[in-house]
Amino acid sequence: MSRKGNALAACLLTAFCLSAVSCGPVFLHPLSDEKTSDRDDRLLGQWKWAEGQDVMLVTVAKGKGKSLDIKAVGSSSENPKEKEEYAFPIFTTKIGSQCFLTMQSMDADAKKPLNTYTIVRYDLPDQQTLEVRPMEDDRIAAAIQSKELQGTLVTKKTTSFLGGLISMIDETESITVSDSPENIARFLRKHGRDCFAHDPLFVFKKQR
Repeated sequence: MSRKGNALAACLLTAFCLSAVSCGPVFLHPLSDEKTSDRDDRLLGQWKWAEGQDVMLVTVAKGKGKSLDIKAVGSSSENPKEKEEYAFPIFTTKIGSQCFLTMQSMDADAKKPLNTYTIVRYDLPDQQTLEVRPMEDDRIAAAIQSKELQGTLVTKKTTSFLGGLISMIDETESITVSDSPENIARFLRKHGRDCFAHDPLFVFKKQR
């Protein structure tokens, strides 16, 4: 599977788990859950993403409480006949005019849930198009450093070559946000437009 195909498997099939591809910050608390979610019924139905032979079909149905259930089936250019299938709940949250998905992380190999969550922003520019944008690592790392959000950064020293000079810089390996859902919501209300990729990572088209 291509890098984007791998990212899709990691980000959508396994709720943006860290075990396959780093898909941005992880959260210890969900932005919303089955009791507090603003369920977005516009997501109901089947959606398709494709790039070459990398294909993903995602079916969204009503779940428990205010949750939505996702069933995702994917195949890749490396093994087009081999299908990967995952199912998990998602929770949607609307803050102002912005829409967010909260998904529980899962171990890609064991297919077991982890005690962390990932938040992405989604947009529906029309009834047939779903755009998914991941969080920007640098923006959330800066928010933790400035105490706008509570969390921890794990860094490592790496070598930088710039202008013929060699220097050691800190490179962020992982970002964990431990703040409360209420504080995360307040932060996203104020800074949400700046915290996610400008261009969507994935664009899905509705099938039915």
